Amino acid sequence: AAGVVLKAVRNKPKLAEEVVEFMSAKRIGLETGHYSQLVRIYGNALRVKDVLRTLKDMKAAGLSPTHSTYAATITAFAKSSLPHLTEKTIHALHKDALPVSDRLLSTIIQSSPTVPKAHQYAALFDRRIEGRLVEDLLPVCLRSADLKTAEEIFTSMPLTTYTGSVMVRIYATCNEPEKAHELITKMLADRHLKKDPIFYSQCVGVYSEYHKINPVNGGRAEALFDHFVAAGFRHVGDWEPVVLAMVAMYVRHLDSVGLERFVKKLQSEKFYDWTKMIREKWEYLKVMKHKSRVIQETQTRTSYPQGVPIKPGLEGVPDW
Repeated sequence: AAGVVLKAVRNKPKLAEEVVEFMSAKRIGLETGHYSQLVRIYGNALRVKDVLRTLKDMKAAGLSPTHSTYAATITAFAKSSLPHLTEKTIHALHKDALPVSDRLLSTIIQSSPTVPKAHQYAALFDRRIEGRLVEDLLPVCLRSADLKTAEEIFTSMPLTTYTGSVMVRIYATCNEPEKAHELITKMLADRHLKKDPIFYSQCVGVYSEYHKINPVNGGRAEALFDHFVAAGFRHVGDWEPVVLAMVAMYVRHLDSVGLERFVKKLQSEKFYDWTKMIREKWEYLKVMKHKSRVIQETQTRTSYPQGVPIKPGLEGVPDW
């Protein structure tokens, strides 16, 4: 039952901690699966210290890591941009001699810092990156901003919502907004592609990135939202990521006129009253934007000898 609850709160680390405290109070011991889920929850929240603490607790309890523990740990370190810890975990998996399934290999490939490293990790397990595993290299190209390799991979396989969405983000990361726009337009015109709300919200994020350089991208995002509305999604949960992405764009550029126009458009849909959520998000994002500016200014003033050190508190890496 505890495993089911932890799975349900996968994006809410505070709730997960309350579940663990409840289990502790009832003297219910954590099992390997519970630790794996906690690693995944903390990894999603980029709470690396808690990932390390969970792994230490698991070792202290005399439990050995399983496939799911390794997959969660590798993903957590990759998300937090810690390639040295990702590599250490992959080598520990190899040393443990656990059989590596396609699913686990897919996780390893996607978590690699560069494409050559991904091939190196696959070879470590006597595997080759071929077939469906090739598309797992696209997130690696996104992480390493490797546009040349990404285009070679992308043109060698059929267009899907997944590969297209990643490629759009690669174009944005590599400062190719027009190529991103062309691909978005092509995907919207393809009736056979099933576009989900995450696709729309990511594309809005790409347009938002270049709105300041070229205001036409704000209009493109609004046209994309019209396309989303016409797609016929009627669930609040489907609308939320797209609405929030639009709000974030207006906040990012402090465009209160655009936001007001967007709110009127939402009201004309007569689907759901978004006013309260938008007001809260507008205030929250404005505060976060200010904090981000302050942090960037502080980091600019701070100089490190011998380059930037490892993040504080990561010295105690678990010895598998």
